[in-house]
Amino acid sequence: MSDASGRAEPTGAAGDLFAWEETVTPEQARRALAEVGPMLAWLGRARSKLERDGRGPGDPLLRAASRAFFGVQELHVRLHYLSCTSGVAKPRPTREMRDFGRRGA
Repeated sequence: MSDASGRAEPTGAAGDLFAWEETVTPEQARRALAEVGPMLAWLGRARSKLERDGRGPGDPLLRAASRAFFGVQELHVRLHYLSCTSGVAKPRPTREMRDFGRRGA
């Protein structure tokens, strides 16, 4: 489902929120990561400033900033793993894997 701009809208079901991950290329993830990183840093600084100003854990502004920070942090982590071409859960292809199915290999 998409809005008037063509962007996907979350369906509300937790499992569907990141269904787009299957279609993101590593290059697209790297570009998105470059955009999301500064947002995450800004939210982290905003939270720290609110805490330094004496706002406690029950403060609505600090709670909202914290929810925003952790949401963007989750997005940042997901984008990071989508940007990886090998590593955790994505093994570097071995010679046998590269040659599988080739004639004469």
